[in-house]
Amino acid sequence: MIAVIGAGPAGCMYASHVKDAEVHIFEEDIQVGTPVSCTGILTDSVRSVIGDIPEDLVVSRIRAFRLAAPNGRSMLVDLDRVNMIVDRARFDRFLLQKALDNGAVLHFGESFTGYERRGATAPSSWAGRPAAVTRACSRGLRRSGLRWASSPGSCRRTPRLPGSG
Repeated sequence: MIAVIGAGPAGCMYASHVKDAEVHIFEEDIQVGTPVSCTGILTDSVRSVIGDIPEDLVVSRIRAFRLAAPNGRSMLVDLDRVNMIVDRARFDRFLLQKALDNGAVLHFGESFTGYERRGATAPSSWAGRPAAVTRACSRGLRRSGLRWASSPGSCRRTPRLPGSG
């Protein structure tokens, strides 16, 4: 089982490409795409990773942008190529749909709280005291040594962290 932490563009793209493995995406928020935390400026090279981006997600195309600092100073950044600005919330949901179409399972209202490493120093040996969980779908997470927390009422499972009873 592969646990993807966060349903942002990187996590969803990864989940959309995984073959022959069970993938679970754990998203802290109760929906994907909001709150928007980054711009929607994409270089044309993103197409080599994502493929075609539907035109209805493209809000504008730019050749330059102004970077503004909190103190009021700014600078103009000229771009070598035309970049696109996408509706970031809809773009995130577009990538999530690719992951879901590939068989990923999405869990809302859950956040990564850490991992513990024990045994040999190779990353493949990472394990720890995992959360005891009430749902069978999380068995793979327990074996992996990942821990997470749920927001009350936003998820269908109730994890109990070690030591909490």
